[in-house]
Amino acid sequence: MIALQTTLFYFLGLCLAFLCGYGILRYLLPEDLQEYRFVIAIPTGYSIFAWLAFTISGALSIVVSKSVWLSLAILSGITLAALFTSPLGPDNLFCSLAVFLHRR
Repeated sequence: MIALQTTLFYFLGLCLAFLCGYGILRYLLPEDLQEYRFVIAIPTGYSIFAWLAFTISGALSIVVSKSVWLSLAILSGITLAALFTSPLGPDNLFCSLAVFLHRR
């Protein structure tokens, strides 16, 4: 049971890292590299999330447990904005992921 729980938390962590990185990459990655955003989103999301959480905690002098939630809200908002304002649109996100996986 503990292995299943650990696997579930690991998958949840990967999904949160992807969520934090996708919006940033959608806006900042050049068009010719946009097809690789699914690969780069997890390490980028984790790095940006950790940096933002520690920066908010240090700059605003609040505890890390609150700055983590604030960082997650900010990066989730950026991702939602990127999904709904991108030319791909929210419906084509999974189609572009399927095309990316099919090319490999």
